[in-house]
Amino acid sequence: VIGFQKSPFYDDIYLVIHDFHFSVFKWGIPDPIFTSAYTQGEQLTCGCFSETRPGVILIGKSDGKVDVWDLTDQSHKCSFNYPACTYMITEMAYQTHYLINKEQLLAFGDINGNIHILVVPKNISKKLDREEKMIGMYWEREVARVNFRKEREEARELERQQLEMEEQMAEYSKGLPDKKDEDPKLKEELKAEEEYQEMLRKHMEALGLIEPTDASPEKKDGLRR
Repeated sequence: VIGFQKSPFYDDIYLVIHDFHFSVFKWGIPDPIFTSAYTQGEQLTCGCFSETRPGVILIGKSDGKVDVWDLTDQSHKCSFNYPACTYMITEMAYQTHYLINKEQLLAFGDINGNIHILVVPKNISKKLDREEKMIGMYWEREVARVNFRKEREEARELERQQLEMEEQMAEYSKGLPDKKDEDPKLKEELKAEEEYQEMLRKHMEALGLIEPTDASPEKKDGLRR
């Protein structure tokens, strides 16, 4: 991890900078709710949320350029990049105490110890109408997507375990049809395995992971009557 910052607009949203990509995390969720595309060649060196635009993220790189991610525009790649300097950018910070002539300033520090001041363009400094609400809803959709993916992975794992158990049970009982009724220990083991499979099936039905089994013949007869 190269950088870490809390969103100035959302108390539970955090930006995490890695070597070749960045992620956005929501407090309480272990997996990232957003991960950027990986850069090719240039390494990420720093990054920050915009102080005035909820949907804008700025990323400094080793080639001296700044990638501007405007999530109201697109999320699969940066909207544009700006050549801030000719050396590796090591730090960036907004001017937060006051504005000169209502212009927003952004300072960059490079690897040689130089400071560069950029007047932030209006299109990435002036908040859009309802932008904070719109981006907040975007983060919530990303949370739902991450949770759905996790549920599907857990469901597939349960299905895989059930299939393995069924295969093991079939292999274990193969060739022993005559002995299972004579051997009390084997009969008890097979009964326990059947009870476990039935319990697992009911659990997966309750979670909605598999379709419920058909009703019993008695219930079907009762419905016909």
